[in-house]
Amino acid sequence: MNHADDGSRGVGAQYFHAECRWWSGPKFLWEPEHRWPNAPVEDLQEDDNEIRKSPTVMFVSSASQIDVLLQRYSSWSRLIKVMSWLLRFVQRSRKKVPAYLKAGTLQLVEIQQTSQEIVRLVQRQHFHEEYLCLKEGRQVKCNSKLANLSPILIDDVICVGRRIHRAPIAFKAAHPMVLPKSHHVSMLIVRYYHYVVGHAGREHVLSVIRQSFWILRGRSIVRQILSKCVSCRRRNAPTLQQVMADLPKERLVPYQPPFTYTSLDFFGPFYVKRSRSTVKVYGCIFICFNSRAIHIEDVSSLETDTFIQALLRFVSVRGCPKEIWSDNGTNFTGIQKELGLLFQDMSDERIKSELHSREVEWYTCPLPEWRFQPPAANHMSGVWERLIRV
Repeated sequence: MNHADDGSRGVGAQYFHAECRWWSGPKFLWEPEHRWPNAPVEDLQEDDNEIRKSPTVMFVSSASQIDVLLQRYSSWSRLIKVMSWLLRFVQRSRKKVPAYLKAGTLQLVEIQQTSQEIVRLVQRQHFHEEYLCLKEGRQVKCNSKLANLSPILIDDVICVGRRIHRAPIAFKAAHPMVLPKSHHVSMLIVRYYHYVVGHAGREHVLSVIRQSFWILRGRSIVRQILSKCVSCRRRNAPTLQQVMADLPKERLVPYQPPFTYTSLDFFGPFYVKRSRSTVKVYGCIFICFNSRAIHIEDVSSLETDTFIQALLRFVSVRGCPKEIWSDNGTNFTGIQKELGLLFQDMSDERIKSELHSREVEWYTCPLPEWRFQPPAANHMSGVWERLIRV
């Protein structure tokens, strides 16, 4: 009766004429609904192989509301306050109420009792067997995690039983309360003391914690908390090493005479005794780009004229360089203009004709190209600034 199957069972195209059942559907659909055929489904047997068996699962939840409350907060101080108000409500519901519970704010003794009560609740979950042994006056088993701590029971709380209880230190420092490593409360305590001591190191944080609490494998959890501290990671992060730029081609040209590519700069001042007065003198350093050779001329001031004299003395000794690199000082830019004007005067045709009359050939030597660094470019000029420091 499923006419939709006609299109998928090899029926020819001529079958789909205007009056075929493909277009009209079953005949009973055109009749009233009460005249439709009815085929009741019989009940299946329970052992029928076609019935899918659904497994039955039993889940027992042992988490108490107190444990949910301990896991809810992300701050140890906040958890202490909430638990203190909760314990105050429980104690005030009794007949005998201490006087400090009637105060409007929390007292120090309440906070201390709350801290002890939280540790006791955590110990009931993780050290229940050890608690029963100590409650009966027996020692814990040798394979227990607390066996090496010689635990004792103080105010119904498992504490470390050390040999230093006679030392002149606080009682809770001699017998700190034991906590497991993997519990949420332990992480809150480590994070709280790490913040209190000003994001100190691992050993200092651990020593402060052990004045009141003994966390199993405490050094490991302190290292874990410190590694996730954003402030510590930002403060202790290694400094970034800046990638140095490529050397300019002028420093890599081989087989050139010294000071072909030269950089220069002034350094000083130095105070020199002259007669009965003290004057300032400066040093002008010339550095070869290729051989790193150094030539130093002393100048009496930072003026352009004194620098021209120093440059002429350098050229007379070392030869004229091809390129000169320097910063954008006013005395350096001034000499570039002076040399440009001097070169124009020396290229006059009258000089050439006068020399030709004396049978002398005049060859004009091109001026060195002068390259200035941008103003206030502290990331450049290191090739001569480093040697000035030396």
